[in-house]
Amino acid sequence: MTVTSSLAVGIAGMTANANAMSGVADNIANLNTAGYKRASTSFSSLVADQTGGDGRTGGVTSKTNSLISKQGLIQASANQTDLAIDGSGFFVTRSGSASSDQITYSRSGAFTPDRDGYLRNSDGLYIQGWKLSGDGNMTVAATLDTATPIQISELSGTAAPTSNFKINANLDSRAPTGTQFTNTFTYYDSLGGSRQLSVVFTKIAAANSWDCDLNDGATLLGTGTLAFNTNGTLQSVTGAINTATTAISIASGTAGSSPLKLDFGTLGQANGLRQFAESSVVVNASADGGFLRTISSVDVSPTGQLDVLFSDGTRRPFYKLPLATFRNADGLTSLAGNAYVESPDSGSPTISDPGSLGAGSIKASSLEASNVDLAEEFSNMIRYQRAYSASSRIITTADEMLQEANNLKR
Repeated sequence: MTVTSSLAVGIAGMTANANAMSGVADNIANLNTAGYKRASTSFSSLVADQTGGDGRTGGVTSKTNSLISKQGLIQASANQTDLAIDGSGFFVTRSGSASSDQITYSRSGAFTPDRDGYLRNSDGLYIQGWKLSGDGNMTVAATLDTATPIQISELSGTAAPTSNFKINANLDSRAPTGTQFTNTFTYYDSLGGSRQLSVVFTKIAAANSWDCDLNDGATLLGTGTLAFNTNGTLQSVTGAINTATTAISIASGTAGSSPLKLDFGTLGQANGLRQFAESSVVVNASADGGFLRTISSVDVSPTGQLDVLFSDGTRRPFYKLPLATFRNADGLTSLAGNAYVESPDSGSPTISDPGSLGAGSIKASSLEASNVDLAEEFSNMIRYQRAYSASSRIITTADEMLQEANNLKR
């Protein structure tokens, strides 16, 4: 190894440790950045053998990678739209609201509505989701291409037809054949207009059985027969209103019609319709839908279902949040704004529901803290500074040696 080679080694050492110090600086600066993944630096030697000689020259190089797969601590947040992932996976986001904008992946869940009602995180990324119907079913295929930006304000001031009706009532087992028990309930058409649904129960000759007719004014919507067990619980529902197989279509005036799913309770349990030796009475009845007014809050379940709650107490499923998982999450390419894109090292994403196919669950009103360990960063800072200083001594010593060589001509 020549003296001039020692200069190159010293420079390589200073460069490598300076790069490592940059990673430490980023880690400390982003200590409080939600979802930030700390940078870890590894060093490798550079050695070139001299054929036929006894000297070796080389140096060192450094490479910085983000520890993306290492989870940070999940902390509670006062913001109801702040989300954290407990386990593997990434939120699917886009850099803009258009379908042509770049797809990115992020663990930064500090989402808030912007002026247009879109949910965006603190880095300006738009979270994507699959739209749900009023009864919570998917309206599109669960693919990456069908995910769209979540716009909360889209529902405000709109109408939703009734799609689910639930009744909790007792029918008097002592009633003679031909006895009728009628109640009228309110449901809503697709324009948000209220309509009246009459439910008429008629005791028939068959033991523990009642006919049931559903009417909208003079229009018969459906009819069926209810049978009860000897212990008073519901045994079966047959006919056009068989709740196990049929969703009847209710008239909606000028607004057309929509399917109405009936819930008379669980067969074999007394949690809906039942027949006891007490007066016939409706304990409770509820129907969803109506004119959706001011949005009061947003709720996200661990499985990623986003429900919107309105000021009148109405609750409606709106979106399903997908999560993306990778075979090698540490191989993702980092972007500005605490986001990542897939790379050859990471592999293609697997898009799935939270809690399935290895994806973690979602924690609402929570944020994932950075995975930076401040004590470790200060320890690394000392090591890199010392190594940088020592490498600089190689250069000054080699300079002195070259000076001595220059002095030989005197």
